[in-house]
Amino acid sequence: MRYKYLVIAVLSFLCISTVQAQKKSVTIQIYTAAEKKCDQSIDKETWKAAESLCKNALVLAGQLPDKNKSEKMWAFENYAFTLFSQSKFQLALDNYTKAFEIAKTFLTESDGDLGHVYFNLGRANLGLTKADKAVEYFQKSEQIYRTALEKTTDSKLKTEYKASIRKNLVLLKYIAESLNDEVKTKEIEKKLTDLDN
Repeated sequence: MRYKYLVIAVLSFLCISTVQAQKKSVTIQIYTAAEKKCDQSIDKETWKAAESLCKNALVLAGQLPDKNKSEKMWAFENYAFTLFSQSKFQLALDNYTKAFEIAKTFLTESDGDLGHVYFNLGRANLGLTKADKAVEYFQKSEQIYRTALEKTTDSKLKTEYKASIRKNLVLLKYIAESLNDEVKTKEIEKKLTDLDN
């Protein structure tokens, strides 16, 4: 009789575990479908629609298990990008900051994705005309991309990282020129030349 109750308890546990696993699988599938719609809308540059679709994906990402840090980070990044693209710079910065908070829990100083997060923090600060903060973030992004470039042997990633370094340098040069800082401008121009060689 005791064994009967033990078998029933084990079977109940297995059923509950299976249902929970299926629920998690459905949640990631729903999130993935929503994120795909978000990405497609961003590609079309339909910013109001993209904002709504990406916010929906962000809500769904919040329902994912804690281990899905990458998905959560990118959901904040995409939503922030839709806001940035509509010149809603403070809201964009708020969401890029949330992406950064997640990113620093699982990315290292040699991960290109962390360089991307810093770059977006810089752009949002530049949009808010906070040049000093923007410079700080662009320099950090450049440094991380350079470390990632040295670390990788993948030729496609090398090309992507160089392009990302270039974007940082172009924006740093723009800021230096707007501040009439000729010394800094020449220093950045040299870095751009060196990057091509």
